[in-house]
Amino acid sequence: MMRVSLFSRRSASICFLFASIGCSERSPSESTARKLNIQVSGRLERGSIVALALMDASGTPAVGHPSWISRPAGAIERLGADSIRLLVAGPVEIVASGDGISARVDIVVAAPPKIVFDLAQQDGSRDVYRVDLDGGSLTRLTSSPADDISPTTANGRVIFVSDRDGEGDLYSVSLTGGSEHRLTHSGVAENSPTLSADGSRLAYVSFMGGVARLWIASGDATSASLVSDVLASSNTVYASPSWSPAGDRLAFVSTTNGNAHIFTIARAGGVADELAVSAGSDLDPSWSPD
Repeated sequence: MMRVSLFSRRSASICFLFASIGCSERSPSESTARKLNIQVSGRLERGSIVALALMDASGTPAVGHPSWISRPAGAIERLGADSIRLLVAGPVEIVASGDGISARVDIVVAAPPKIVFDLAQQDGSRDVYRVDLDGGSLTRLTSSPADDISPTTANGRVIFVSDRDGEGDLYSVSLTGGSEHRLTHSGVAENSPTLSADGSRLAYVSFMGGVARLWIASGDATSASLVSDVLASSNTVYASPSWSPAGDRLAFVSTTNGNAHIFTIARAGGVADELAVSAGSDLDPSWSPD
C-alpha cells in the first residue's frame, strides 16, 4: 500500500506548435523550396505523449507518414505513425523526413513534477520517498527504523510525521535528501501535515488536550496557533486539512455540527464556513487547480 502526496508542483505548457521550414522535394523540376510546418500538440513534459504532423502552408499533410527522429538521439520513443513519447527534459530537436522532404522543429521539454510518498519496508516500517511523476529518479529520503509517514512537500521542503521519538511528531527533510530535523515537541501525537503551495504555511492536526484539533503555523512549524471556530465545542474533532492552490483558504473536516462535514477558513483564521451538507459524512477535501 502506498500513500501519495502531491507535492511540489511545476507544470509544463500545453503546446500547439508550428515551425516553418524551407524544404526541398526530390523533383528537379521544382526550383523553389516548399514551406512546411511541423505541428506538435500535447504537453511538453518528460514522459508525456505528443502528436506530430507535417503540414504544408495550406494545412494539408505534406507526407502521409513521415519518419520521426530526434536530436539528441534517444530523446523520443515512437509509439505510432504520428505520436511519440518524450523521454528527456531539456532542448530537443524533432526531425521529420519522407518522400524526399525534410523538416525540423526545436522544442523545450520540461522535467515532470515530483511527488513524495511513504512506502513500507521489508521490516514493516515505513519511510519517505521521492519520485518524478513519470516514475524516474526514485529516491529514499528517510531511513529511520520507526514509521515515517504522511509527507507533504512545497518549495523544496518535505514535512512528515514520525514516531521515532515516541508520539508522532513533525519532522522535515530537504526534497533533495539530507539531514532530518524534528519540528514539534508537544508531547502529543500530530498528523495530517499539509504545506501551502509556496511552503510558507503549514496546517496539521494535533491531539493537544486529548482531542484532534487543527493548527496553522509557519512553514517550519513555528508560531503555531489553534484554528478559531466559534461553533466548536470541546468534543469537536478536526481532520484532513487541505490548502487552496492560492494558499488563502484552508479546507478541512470537522464534527462541529454532528457528522463529519467539510469547512473552509481563511488563512488568517476567523470563523469557518460550512460547505454543502450531505446526509452522511463528508471526508478528505481536495481542491481543483483553479
